Amino acid sequence: MAKVKPIRESEKHRKWVHKNKIYVDLKDLVHDFCLNLVTELKPKTILCLGGYTNFDVFFATQYLDYDIHIVNVDPIITGGYTESDSYIISKQEQIKKHFKFKGKYTWIKELADLNKVNERKWDIIWDAGCFAEEIKLIPKNQTLFYYHYDHPHQLYNELKEIDKVTPIQGMSRGISFHGNIQKHIAKVIGFNPYRSGINLQNAKLDRNDEIFWPYNKKRVIPFCMYNYSTETNHWKYQYTWNNLE
Repeated sequence: MAKVKPIRESEKHRKWVHKNKIYVDLKDLVHDFCLNLVTELKPKTILCLGGYTNFDVFFATQYLDYDIHIVNVDPIITGGYTESDSYIISKQEQIKKHFKFKGKYTWIKELADLNKVNERKWDIIWDAGCFAEEIKLIPKNQTLFYYHYDHPHQLYNELKEIDKVTPIQGMSRGISFHGNIQKHIAKVIGFNPYRSGINLQNAKLDRNDEIFWPYNKKRVIPFCMYNYSTETNHWKYQYTWNNLE
């Protein structure tokens, strides 16, 4: 498979994010991985469940120059948020303007009715944990970006159940990637990273970019590093990208 030079954008926006007090969920490299993957997937519809101001989604869709539709269903009544609707809308508009968002964006301020999700097809569902108690309602093989926030309950309980509905294909700090998207992730990272039927005791894993998935269909899946602190954690040193400069 031909190597594809990755898009690296997060570092360019860090000062702007800090100056404008923009809330972010993910680390630099994870934002860049999402950007590369979404650019490859080319979605036309994204459903966000608990999106807040949606910096992560606007960042990840900045190279899509067509009329994408993003729907954010979030009542913003939990987690200690006390901002007014006008403040949240102003931040959403500020982020949209910053990334020159060209699509349609709708914020629905209410609790998500997960029974309605299957009423239409979504190219990506970006979930902040709303499906945790209703995993069976996730559409089969749905392309899903799922925030696990590195919490043991999500990591050891929820993800293995979600994997039965829509397979986990990649993992990072804070978020996992699900669905029939192996070929897209393989294209993003420049080679096929997947190995199945792995015996954990005999598998030789690269601790920086591979994870052994011990549930359901045991396999090795790619791991996206999450910061720029050292050379071994740098985006360009991951996978086969060190020769792309």
